Amino acid sequence: MMGHPAAALFAGIGALNASIADAGGPYRQRLRAMGLCALIMPFLLFAGRQSHHGWLVATTMIVAVAVLGAMARGLGQTGTSLGLIAGLVFLVGAEVPAPPREAVMLAGFYAGGAIWTLFVVVVLWRLRPYKRLELEVAACFGQVEQLLEQVRSLASLEAAAGRSRHRQIERQHRALRDAIETARKTLGATRATVDGLSPTIGRLL
Repeated sequence: MMGHPAAALFAGIGALNASIADAGGPYRQRLRAMGLCALIMPFLLFAGRQSHHGWLVATTMIVAVAVLGAMARGLGQTGTSLGLIAGLVFLVGAEVPAPPREAVMLAGFYAGGAIWTLFVVVVLWRLRPYKRLELEVAACFGQVEQLLEQVRSLASLEAAAGRSRHRQIERQHRALRDAIETARKTLGATRATVDGLSPTIGRLL
């Protein structure tokens, strides 16, 4: 809308990659991953652009980026996400036909998009810190409601229809167990980020 498609494109890529770097878990870990993405990736984008006209330099650098990205898997899910994004960002930069000054601007747009995503999620976390957990616990109650509704309607069915409904109940029971397990993991991650005793987390548990 503002007439700057290149700026919008690279800001969008930066925002998308920052959100991909958010691999879940405790808020502090997620913030660290997104912050590293916003800090490191613009330099890789610029480095990729600088290697655009030299195939030997580009090949050497992408091998180094790939090896370091693979080694980052040792840091867990955060390192895995950042390692994958690093290789992709470098390749995008290597394919951008832009002079050095414009390459710096594109890297700046990328960083701006990543920082914007980081700002949005931090604001949301501060305003509604337990919203994710609230939704997942609510989903458990929703699954329980559906399971009980299917069980209640089973008594009024004939035998053939009853067998079909039994299978539906089994599927619904598995969905309920999955929802409870998801909420349990989220609760554990939330508790890991809370220092000291939290009556809110205690009541949810």
